[in-house]
Amino acid sequence: MRKRRTRIQSIALIFATLAVAILVAVFVYTFNSRDSGGEILKFSENTNANVFSRISYKTYDTNGKEITISSEKIMEEKKNNFVLQQMTSSFSLSDGETGSISADTTKLIKEDKTTCEFIGNVKFSTSSGLQLKTEKSIVDFGKKTANGNTDIFVEKDNVRLGARNYHLDIGNKIATLTGNAYGISDKYTISCDKMIVSFAGDLKKLSDTKLIKSINAEGNARIVSPNYTLTAQKNILYTVASIVADTRVNLVYKKGKKVFDIKSGHMVAILDKNNRIEEIKATIFLTIKTPDAIIRSKRGFMKGNKVSVFGNVVISSANGDVFGESAVFDIDTGSISVEKSCGIVSDGKEKQK
Repeated sequence: MRKRRTRIQSIALIFATLAVAILVAVFVYTFNSRDSGGEILKFSENTNANVFSRISYKTYDTNGKEITISSEKIMEEKKNNFVLQQMTSSFSLSDGETGSISADTTKLIKEDKTTCEFIGNVKFSTSSGLQLKTEKSIVDFGKKTANGNTDIFVEKDNVRLGARNYHLDIGNKIATLTGNAYGISDKYTISCDKMIVSFAGDLKKLSDTKLIKSINAEGNARIVSPNYTLTAQKNILYTVASIVADTRVNLVYKKGKKVFDIKSGHMVAILDKNNRIEEIKATIFLTIKTPDAIIRSKRGFMKGNKVSVFGNVVISSANGDVFGESAVFDIDTGSISVEKSCGIVSDGKEKQK
């Protein structure tokens, strides 16, 4: 049961990073729906011919699912430019999944049917518990994009997501979050300057575990989990199966009661089904700090309880420095086997060649 819960939490974190992209899909489906079958349920006309109050409208999406839109006031600011005050819309996302969106002010430009602007207390929610909040969003239906320069917050299943700015490109299936972007769950935390989410499939199917292709965390990227903390200056590319980190990479990894500090210029971590590190491959000035020694080399990899390093190997411990072309380190026992040893130095003196 614990493994299953961990898996669900890791999936939830990935879904939360995509929730902002779902927002655009909803805008497209809702306000670019077919006009046939549209029905005004009720409205009150003001003395001004261009103003209607307490209006309720029903239409249908391309799949025949009902969409309702209500507003306290609709005004035509200028020809074919409409403003909705206190707008709320409800719709179907997929079988058994419904959603709603609301905003203080919604601006529709009817003449080109491509632009919509949501301003003030923009909220998106689903029947499965996903909540999204921001202050402004400008949507281009033609390009299938949305962007905003206001803080955005997403929450679902004890998972939270946030950023200062966002840009969503449904056509190319990319969501970009910038400015202190983060994702937080009970088990995992991802933070960076810029987060790019690539996805596939129908955005309305929130239960599709293959929806996410990758998360690319750029600039001061950091992933924290119970068993490891990984940081990288340039970027961390995260998928369900692996993590790829580049430039000044630092992995603090826990194996039982032992802690290993691994640094390199480039690192690849292979993940198991529960998001735990199964294998590590590191290159470019590799340094491994173990409880008993410091190992330096050009490259190396770790699998199971074995660490293998290659190229200009230097092993420093209380007994001195050991030089070689390659070495194998046993994590459990702490023993080190050196191949093609070039010598041993102890107390600054060469003891063996």
